[in-house]
Amino acid sequence: MKKLLFSLLLLMSVVIIGCSNSTMKLNEITVDELLEIYETTGFNHEEVMYIDVREKNEFTDRHIEGFEVFPKSIIECLVEEISEEEKDLVIICNTQNRSKAVGELLVSEYGFSPTNITIVQGGVSSWKGPVVSGN
Repeated sequence: MKKLLFSLLLLMSVVIIGCSNSTMKLNEITVDELLEIYETTGFNHEEVMYIDVREKNEFTDRHIEGFEVFPKSIIECLVEEISEEEKDLVIICNTQNRSKAVGELLVSEYGFSPTNITIVQGGVSSWKGPVVSGN
């Protein structure tokens, strides 16, 4: 009986821990909504930090004006710089996979609030607005 009770408690703990990790909900915005902001008011850099987590060469080839490059591959080295800004984050990549991974990392490993992070759905590959080439 004790083994059964212990097994049930262990199983419940695993389920609860697994559920808490999978329910992280970051804010999301579509590229169309982002374009509307860009065209109507522009990007508000006083309250929001716009970061592109693609690699530097991808960013140089084509990026949205107003976004800063913070490559996913070195994001852990840049966390202090991001947190010092004390701003909400809008994160973009090519599709949204790296953006989501970075957002989840910032929340789970570095204590950022998920309510302060917004992921751009579709990413740069879906962006229909103007782009910049070069740095």
